[in-house]
Amino acid sequence: MKRIIVFIVVVFSVILPLRCFANIAEGISGSCKWVIDDNGVLTVSPSKGKKGYLEKWEDWRSGNSPWYKYRSQIIHAKFEKQIYTQTCYAMFRDCQSLETVDFGQLNIDETQSMEYMFYGCKSLKEIDMSTLNTYNVVYMNHMFTNCTSIKSIDLSTFETFKVVTLQYMFYNCESLEFVDVSRFWTIWVQETDYMFFNCKKLKNINLHFWNLREDLNMESMFGNCVSLQNIDMKYFATDCLGTMKNAFRNCHSLESLNLTAFDGYAGTDFDGLFIGCESLKKFYALNEDPYV
Repeated sequence: MKRIIVFIVVVFSVILPLRCFANIAEGISGSCKWVIDDNGVLTVSPSKGKKGYLEKWEDWRSGNSPWYKYRSQIIHAKFEKQIYTQTCYAMFRDCQSLETVDFGQLNIDETQSMEYMFYGCKSLKEIDMSTLNTYNVVYMNHMFTNCTSIKSIDLSTFETFKVVTLQYMFYNCESLEFVDVSRFWTIWVQETDYMFFNCKKLKNINLHFWNLREDLNMESMFGNCVSLQNIDMKYFATDCLGTMKNAFRNCHSLESLNLTAFDGYAGTDFDGLFIGCESLKKFYALNEDPYV
C-alpha cells in the first residue's frame, strides 16, 4: 500500500507541473507558428528558418485572425525573428485583455488593410507602432474603435499617402488624452465620419495641414468630444461633397473654430453641426480673415 501511495504522489508531482505550464493554444498560419503560453503571451515566429509569412490576405479577411478563438486569453503579443503579413485586418479584434504589443519584428510593407486591428481592445493603454511601414495601407477605418482604456496614440510616423478610409478610427476611445495624426497625408481620404466620436478626454487635435479633397462624409467626426478645446484646422482644406451633419455636436468646451480654409466646400447637410457647442465664441467662416 505504501508503495502505491508513493507511486501516486510521484506521478502527480510530475504531471501537475507539466499541466500548469501547458500552452493555452498553438497553431500554424502560413509559414508561421503561433503560441499562447500560460501567461497569456501570444508569440508569432517562423515555423522554420529566420522568416515567416502569415497566411494570405484573402484567407484572413474572409474570417478572423488565426488566434481569434482564444482572443480573451491574450494579454501580451510579440513577433519574433522576421514575420511578414499581407494584412493586419482584425489582427487583435476583441482581444479584451490585451495590454501590450511588440511589433519590432513585424513587416507590413505589403499590407493594405489595418481595419479593425485593435477593435474592442478594452485593456490596451498604450501602443508603439513606430516600427511599422504603412506606405501601402489603404484602409485604416475602425482601427482603435472601442479601445476605451488607451490614453495616448502617437501615429506621427505613419505614411498615409494611399489611405482612403479613416471612419470610426478612434471611435469611443473615451480615455484618449493625446493623439498625433498631424502628419497624415489625406488627399485620397473619402470617409472620416465618427473618426473621433466620444473621445471625451481629448482636449486638442492638430489637423493643421489636412487636405480632404475627396472626402464625402464628415458626419459626427468630432461628435461628443466634450473636453475638446482646440482643433487646429488653419490650413485644413476640403472640397467635401457630402455631409458635415453633427460634425461638432456636443463639443461643449470648444471656444473657437477656424474654417476659413474650407475652400470650395460643397456639402449640403449641416444638420446639428454646432448643437451643444455652448462655449463657441469665435467662428471664422469661409474666406474670413480671423486676424483682422
